[in-house]
Amino acid sequence: RQQAQGSPAASASRNDGGRGGGQGIGEGRHPSQPRRDPMEELEEDEEWDEGGDSEQRSRRVKEAVLDLNRRLRQELATPATIHFYTTQGLVFYAHNSPATNAAITALLERISSPNALDLEPMLYQLSVLRVMHKILSDRTIRSKAKLPAYQGLLRLCTRVVRGLMAKLVPDLESEDVVPDGGKNAKAASGGDRDGRPAEGGAPSGAEKQNG
Repeated sequence: RQQAQGSPAASASRNDGGRGGGQGIGEGRHPSQPRRDPMEELEEDEEWDEGGDSEQRSRRVKEAVLDLNRRLRQELATPATIHFYTTQGLVFYAHNSPATNAAITALLERISSPNALDLEPMLYQLSVLRVMHKILSDRTIRSKAKLPAYQGLLRLCTRVVRGLMAKLVPDLESEDVVPDGGKNAKAASGGDRDGRPAEGGAPSGAEKQNG
C-alpha cells in the first residue's frame, strides 16, 4: 500500500482528481470528440465577435459635427471658470509670461466677443472688474517697450468696461429730444425757459415780497 501511494501513477491520479476528475485542458470535452486546435477556436471566436457585434456597434456609434463654440459654452463659459482665470491668473499679469497672458486673454475674448459666444455680461463680476481696472490704471504697461505684449489685454479690458458703462449710463442724446416740444418740462418747473412763471402758476418768493 505504501508503494502504491508513492508511485508516480498514484500521484498523477491524485493530481487529476484535484483538477476535477481528470479534466485538464480539454475540460468539458466528450472523450469521443477529437481535440481541436486552440488557434482554430480563437479564430472562430474572433469571427463571431466581428459578425455579431458589428450591427450593435453601428447602432451605438453616431457621427456628429464638432461645434467648438458649443463645447466651449458647455465646459468653460461659466462664472466660476471666469472668476478662477481672472483672480488666479490674470491678476498676476505683470509677472506672467506673454504666452500666459495671451492664452487667458484669448479665452476671455472668445467668451465675450460678439463674433464668438457673445457672453460679455458674464464678465461683469466685481472681482473681474477690479482686475481690469487695475490693468487699465497701470501706466507702466503702456510704454513703447511693453505695449505690444499687453495690447490685446488692454483692448479686452477697454471693451468690457465700455460695454458695462453703456448699459449702466442712459443715452443722453435721446433724452435731449423732447417729443411734446417741452410742455411737460414747463409744467413741471412752473415756468418757461426764460424763468417767468406760467400762466396760472404760483408766484415765486421774490414776487411775493414785491407784492
